[in-house]
Amino acid sequence: MVHGHSKQIFDVKFAPFDRFQFATGSDDCTVKVWQIPDDDNLSGTTEIASLSGHKRGVNCIEYNPSFANVLASGSADGTVRVWSVTEQKQLFSVDFGEKSAVEGLSWSPDGARLAVICKDKKLRVVDVRKEEVVQEAAAHEGTKASRVVWLGDTGYIVTSGFSKMRERQLKIWKADDIGEKPLKTHSIDTSTGVIDMQYDEDAKLLFACGTGDSSVRCFEVMEAAPYLFEMTAARSDKPTKGFCLLPKRAVSVMTCEVDRVFKVQENAVVPISYIVPRKSKRAFSDIEELFPPTRGDAAKGDVAQWLEGHQGEAARVSMDPDSSHAAAIADVTTAAAPSVAQSSRPIVEFVPSAAPVNIDRSITSAETGQIKAVVMKTDAEKAAEAAAKEKASHVVSKKTLAARKLIRSTHYRHVSGKQVKDTEQFHGLRHSASAGFARQIIANATYFGVPLAGNGGSLAVVRHLDVGRVPLEVPRVESGAQLCDFDFSPHDDHLLLTGLDNARIKVFKLPSSDESREGLLCDSSADLRGHQRRITTARWHPIASELIVATGLDGSLRVFDVLGEKECVAVTDAHPDTVLSQTCDYQGSVYATSCKDRKLRLIDPRAGKVVGESEIAHQGAKSFRAVWMGRHDRIFTAGFSKSSERECAVWDIRKLDKWMGRTGIDVSSGVIEPVYDEDTNVTFVSGRGDTTVRLFEAVEKPHFLTQFSGGEPAVGVAALPKSVVDVRGVELRRFVKLTSTGRVVPIRFFVPRTRVEFFQDDIYPPTRASEPGLTGPQWLSGDNADPPLFDLQPSDMTPLSEAPKIEKKAPKYRLEEKVEKKETTEELFHRMNALTGIASIEDKVLQEQEGVDESEWDDDSVDEHWTPGMT
Repeated sequence: MVHGHSKQIFDVKFAPFDRFQFATGSDDCTVKVWQIPDDDNLSGTTEIASLSGHKRGVNCIEYNPSFANVLASGSADGTVRVWSVTEQKQLFSVDFGEKSAVEGLSWSPDGARLAVICKDKKLRVVDVRKEEVVQEAAAHEGTKASRVVWLGDTGYIVTSGFSKMRERQLKIWKADDIGEKPLKTHSIDTSTGVIDMQYDEDAKLLFACGTGDSSVRCFEVMEAAPYLFEMTAARSDKPTKGFCLLPKRAVSVMTCEVDRVFKVQENAVVPISYIVPRKSKRAFSDIEELFPPTRGDAAKGDVAQWLEGHQGEAARVSMDPDSSHAAAIADVTTAAAPSVAQSSRPIVEFVPSAAPVNIDRSITSAETGQIKAVVMKTDAEKAAEAAAKEKASHVVSKKTLAARKLIRSTHYRHVSGKQVKDTEQFHGLRHSASAGFARQIIANATYFGVPLAGNGGSLAVVRHLDVGRVPLEVPRVESGAQLCDFDFSPHDDHLLLTGLDNARIKVFKLPSSDESREGLLCDSSADLRGHQRRITTARWHPIASELIVATGLDGSLRVFDVLGEKECVAVTDAHPDTVLSQTCDYQGSVYATSCKDRKLRLIDPRAGKVVGESEIAHQGAKSFRAVWMGRHDRIFTAGFSKSSERECAVWDIRKLDKWMGRTGIDVSSGVIEPVYDEDTNVTFVSGRGDTTVRLFEAVEKPHFLTQFSGGEPAVGVAALPKSVVDVRGVELRRFVKLTSTGRVVPIRFFVPRTRVEFFQDDIYPPTRASEPGLTGPQWLSGDNADPPLFDLQPSDMTPLSEAPKIEKKAPKYRLEEKVEKKETTEELFHRMNALTGIASIEDKVLQEQEGVDESEWDDDSVDEHWTPGMT
């Protein structure tokens, strides 16, 4: 034991080019350098340098990895100082300020720069010879200490620290351009111990362990994302006080030991060996790829050369034990318990490692500290293994085939919903609570509309940009009669229609000003008449411009020309009762309506007749809704069963006598409003009073995907056009929800993807454009056309289908797990029968069935040609 400081020692480092020299940094503001005698007489250790200049305690020290006798120290006084050990003087100093106590530092591999992390949680790259900070970034938000390590020649820097929520993190930074954000953040856990790190630049392994941790984590450093691949941790039942890494030239090469960590526990030091098992290791050539040349004991230069501006790595030497440098390395691969003089201090025991144990992604007992890496297979073994897997992949068990009926392949099973913050919501709307509206809220890319309480048929029209509290004089249009339905034009964001209780339809041309407005926006520009009783539904035609399709309480369906302000088509006596909803096919030629008589009808307006009619669509007495499924000849309906269970169903328009399939939802009283996304075949379902939006994928029946729950109960939900979604964030769809308290809350749905830098063309096909496909006269004359489409792909994004394939590089040191084979009860039973000579009934049956063809065991009820997706 050596006494040299008057206060606590904070850091100890051995010199890289003199294995008998080490330095210590202390709370007494000094750095001292010590020399160990060659005769292993540790009591003869002497102080050869005392470096003073710091005003507060020295937290960390680091030898230059390329130039001898150059030592850096970081202090709580906010300075980093570089010293010449031989001349015992300060060479350079960089001051970060009194509030920026240095918590960690690390040299670049060429010995030219320092990575420094301070108490202000900033990562700095310092050119110490110029005494200037060349790069700076905010690293960790937590209040506890952070550490930093320069990851050799990989071009990366790693920092450890805590998040604002006290979660331990590792962050990867690009050394030449750390920028404002890290390349990757790896969350570890929520423990309290400060994480220290050690790095092996030859094997590219990063070891991390915090004070009080029971495990030492190991990461393989990779050149691309995710940059750190976590291997199995070496676990123990005792907390760690600290750890260090054995120099690479001292590992046991011929046992394939790539690294050895010494972990300090209470009264014990436990070595942990990282070993790669090999079948053949008779010669160094058999394992040479595991041990590339490593840094030798010859420095690149001395202090004078470093001051002249020289830089570069020290010369590397072979790890071959038979090479000339091997004789100069001390034999530290085996350690014996040192003799300790009798003292009042606790005895520190050195616990030797036990024999290696072959395991796979696991570890042995904490006492041995042994973990194993995966055996590196030959090319022939890999080819044979791949061929065996390919052969096995064609053999599908009956159990797997049956499971496929339950588990479907889809892009959208893990879609997540997100409600925006309060500051991005709209509140203060005095909306009407009437249940007589076909819809409670509508939206397009610019506005959303909500009926207001009071007389006059007022409809609030609010821009999506005007978030926050709606003004008292809310922007609105007034129709002069009770509202029944309302709709924005799909071809012009500023065109709005209202269907009224007085059997009239009014059209409004909203002002196109970019500024927010208050009060009455405009008067109606068209007044359409034709229905004999109040309007029940009114919609713009999705393909033809300036056409409106409406239904009334008189049972008719009528088509109006807005420009001519006249009725063009009338299908009278189409419905014996109130029409609840209307929808049309992809070309807008055939309309489907849901009626209060619980029937689903298909109407061809231009032919002037009903072309299809179902039996009772849903047995429940309450309303049901219908939506056409885009390009498909199918309709999605949502209603109530006879037992008042909410349900949804899929119908084939060619056979309306019975649904193709139905799915129950829950028992609730709110009428369901389905919204169908024709680009993804996903239907969003939500009802009045619900806090949940459910997602279904309709094939032969509605298949439940996922759901989003949160916020206040909904009065109504409306979808925005597909053109507003954020394709860079892989946003699937955007909605606005009206609540009973007068809030309008945007909700966004996202698809989780890994390569978000590419345009996800598999979930963003060309979608409907805002331009009409036909004019009104063209449609009325009998023409049909598909809607115009446009591509959502930004000009600066590459489609995912054209993206380069990811080269999955298997981790070189992936750890394996040893799986203990356990004998099952059935195997034990058969083995006992074999020993007694008694054959069981099952054995006899199996003997009689020998020779039965494999195909005779197939289950005919299982569809082996099942294919997910639309049929």
